[in-house]
Amino acid sequence: MRTLDDVGDDWPIDYDELAPHYDSTDVEFGVSGLAGDPTLPPTAGPPHPPLPIGPGGRRVAHAHDRLGWHWWPGTNAVTPVAAGGRGACRQWGTCLEGCPEGRRRRRT
Repeated sequence: MRTLDDVGDDWPIDYDELAPHYDSTDVEFGVSGLAGDPTLPPTAGPPHPPLPIGPGGRRVAHAHDRLGWHWWPGTNAVTPVAAGGRGACRQWGTCLEGCPEGRRRRRT
């Protein structure tokens, strides 16, 4: 941060040293998303494809496009496909309250 933006401090390690740990955590947590966001460091991307964007998200995306603002589908710790002992997300929309199918956790 200090070198790039003249605020805060520079970390004693760089992103390239941390990237393999982010990648393994993404696999462990079952992260889904879309690679290639130009505002982030280049990576192989999440191990699972992005969740679908619903009508509300598409409306916001179109508004961003009209305004010339950058937008990108976010990453999520839930998969749209069955993987790693987890079932596919069925878009209940109750993630914060608790998925009725327990999709945000690994089956044990």
